[in-house]
Amino acid sequence: MVVIARIQVNGAQSGAHGARTSLEVLQTVNCDMPGRARQTSAAVTMWTSRIFFARLLWTAYTITSRRTKKEMTMAQIQPYLFFEGRTEEAIEFYKDALGARVEMLMRFRDNPEPPSGEGGCVQKPGSEDKVMHAAFWVGDSLIMASDGNNAGKPEFKGISLSYSVYDKESCEKAFHALSAGGQVVMAPAKTFFSELFAMVTDRFGVTWMILVVPRMP
Repeated sequence: MVVIARIQVNGAQSGAHGARTSLEVLQTVNCDMPGRARQTSAAVTMWTSRIFFARLLWTAYTITSRRTKKEMTMAQIQPYLFFEGRTEEAIEFYKDALGARVEMLMRFRDNPEPPSGEGGCVQKPGSEDKVMHAAFWVGDSLIMASDGNNAGKPEFKGISLSYSVYDKESCEKAFHALSAGGQVVMAPAKTFFSELFAMVTDRFGVTWMILVVPRMP
């Protein structure tokens, strides 16, 4: 098998997340060979493919993770959400609701390793076009996501995402957008820690805490 792929880099931008990249698997080609030559070629190709994709993804990561020397010494925690078959729908929703920007998206059919129950990614039958891994930006924060086991119903228990804005209008706008098809936990209201604060569980079960950041004196 020969894997043809490319990384596209859209010129470096200022800001914490640097250049924008995209990973696209263009084509996989099966080459017919006789007997032992085919086995040898398959083994070599498998490891070559793994090394190739590892280097490809590492290149994409280094490009999209450019930081200053000071920032590179700081550890980062980034949420990874499993939407169990609804990742693509969720990303489109967050594009409209929060202006999300997709960094990369890889489907199960683009996995260079064959599905296996022993380590690696287990692919459920019929999930070839589901999302194996995606990354998207909301403001300056990177959120990663996957369809995981494609169980059909995502569950997000014991965790919320905090979304900070700088004025009441943005808080109200985000609240109404995220609550469409979801459930209001707390309507926007003034609190001792924020000029306006609200909580909502969106249509995918993700709970958001939206607040206006206090202005520094």
